[in-house]
Amino acid sequence: MEGILSPKQEDRLKGLIGIRDCTRTLIQLQHDDAKEYDIEVQQSLLNALYDGFVAKHGRMCAASCRCAMETFRGGTYAAVHPSETQ
Repeated sequence: MEGILSPKQEDRLKGLIGIRDCTRTLIQLQHDDAKEYDIEVQQSLLNALYDGFVAKHGRMCAASCRCAMETFRGGTYAAVHPSETQ
């Protein structure tokens, strides 16, 4: 990513990737019928990641996030926010 994205875009992208990874883990826990406690812990982590992201960068559907994701064509934006890419 270095050199392709501005430092601000790179920071935003790292935040989005963290949310994506946390979401995938949560979905896997739910799919695997994990213990309710484990699911709740992962949900709390996802909420904290999202709230921190919004406080720092604004909402995920903001144009600045889409711009960062379009610059980095790894498909991460679609994985994190699929409703906007359909």
